[in-house]
Amino acid sequence: MFQGLLAEGELRDHLLRIEAPDGNARFLSLSAAVVRNALRHPAYIDGLLQDVTSARRQAAGRDTLIDKLQASLLFLHEPITTLGRDALVVALDTSVGQLARMMTERKATAALVASESGAMLGIVTDQDLRARVLSESKALATPIHAVMSAPIIRIAENALIYEALMRMEEHGVRHLAVEDRDGSIVSVIDSNALIQFPRYGPMVLLREIGRAATPDAVAAACARAVPLAASLLGSSARPRHVTSMLTSVCDAATERLVQLAIDDLGQPPAAFVFIAMGSQGRQEQTLLTDQDNGIIFAPVEGDDPAAAAAYFLRLGGRVCDGLRQAGYAPCRGQVMASNPRWCRSLSEWRAGFDAWVRAAEPQEIADFSIFLDFRAVAGDAELAQALRRHVHAAPLDNPAFLHHFAQNALTFRPPFRLLGNIYLSGGAAEHAGEIDLKDAMMPIVTFARLYALRHQISQTHTLERIAALAERSLITEASRDEIAAAYDFLMQIRLQHQLAAIQAGRPPRNSLHPGKLGHTQQELLKQAFAQIAAVQKKIGYDYPGGG
Repeated sequence: MFQGLLAEGELRDHLLRIEAPDGNARFLSLSAAVVRNALRHPAYIDGLLQDVTSARRQAAGRDTLIDKLQASLLFLHEPITTLGRDALVVALDTSVGQLARMMTERKATAALVASESGAMLGIVTDQDLRARVLSESKALATPIHAVMSAPIIRIAENALIYEALMRMEEHGVRHLAVEDRDGSIVSVIDSNALIQFPRYGPMVLLREIGRAATPDAVAAACARAVPLAASLLGSSARPRHVTSMLTSVCDAATERLVQLAIDDLGQPPAAFVFIAMGSQGRQEQTLLTDQDNGIIFAPVEGDDPAAAAAYFLRLGGRVCDGLRQAGYAPCRGQVMASNPRWCRSLSEWRAGFDAWVRAAEPQEIADFSIFLDFRAVAGDAELAQALRRHVHAAPLDNPAFLHHFAQNALTFRPPFRLLGNIYLSGGAAEHAGEIDLKDAMMPIVTFARLYALRHQISQTHTLERIAALAERSLITEASRDEIAAAYDFLMQIRLQHQLAAIQAGRPPRNSLHPGKLGHTQQELLKQAFAQIAAVQKKIGYDYPGGG
């Protein structure tokens, strides 16, 4: 091993090359003292070789663990759609004996209980039959409404596996009813289908955030989102899986910070909901994101509305400061719950929205664009739904507003292309020739917003809005797939570019020079720009004069 070393008096530090099982080289630093001992005492070499062998085993074990972790991350980010079973639905007056036979025949572990009108009232699981029938020696003729559990805990059909696991843990249940976009239950999912990797991935991180005792602890947990995103990207996860995970972390941090603020400030004087807007509202957060949030509250009649407003403004300030600590930069436009403009009663929100629609000035359009993606994160979600209903109704009374709103999707111009090449110009010298990927994606995002508003679609994620448009035959399935492909590609390179900057110790950015992309990626980038141009053409056709 040490042949060819310099004479003992000339010894210096050396690096020992170790070939790992994966073929990658790693290096073990050997000091001059180690080399002297090796030359004087042959037995020392044997010990060193054992250490090297041990290091190789540890490296192999580590690589195996990484593979398992990546596999589990991919599993946890799969949608639950394929894991649900057709729901067994029974009438309210069914006896437990009848139900037991039906569940056995269907090999079901749960059944939903419906009223005569078809409304789902509760659920009976095999655990309920053991705990409430057998252990209490109830008669088999007992009606199931006497032993069912209510209410039914639900989850959206497009939710991911880790979200289902978290929902089960949060409510202490083993079954979830899976509902479609219209709120109809389409299947039931059993915990047994979800327990393959219960200890890995974002579920652990979200649990830690939910148990954090201080804002500092919330911030420390949020810092782990970046390596988790890196693992997902390295595992070839879809961009939506990565942005969904990053948004889930921000949601969990927001929810925990709201509760910590309430613990300090006392119970809220009125019902409220903390809403996310912008990319968080769309569940499309990247590694470079700022805050866009607000509060809707409903003052109790007879109470002092000013006192309620002051309380929620303090609460908003606590949460926004905690999010800043956790790495979510304050919004440059101050679209935050700490700003009275974005912390208002439900009636004030409605009035403010109506003013946006009437004015339709550039600033109002910009604010509205961020606001339209709002989604309940913590508190009374019904307040957000009430505001959503008002938002959907208002443009019907002022159709000219949609034409003004359409202009936002036409402001981005895909780079001039000549003979199939991308040409860019302008900008500061250090950024000349770069493309801002966030700006490039905005026509797709705004297209989805515009038509979701026009057709009263409640989804906030861009791809969900696009899918809903296709389901209603407002765009073709081919258009849906082409738009989604362009969105996915732009988001993928945006995330990869941001992550590469972070790993190199630089601040993440949304801008890059297309010349740094490989040939295949440049071709896909041109296809994405062509799709953006097609989207803008449709908007210009449907809203002439908007641009």
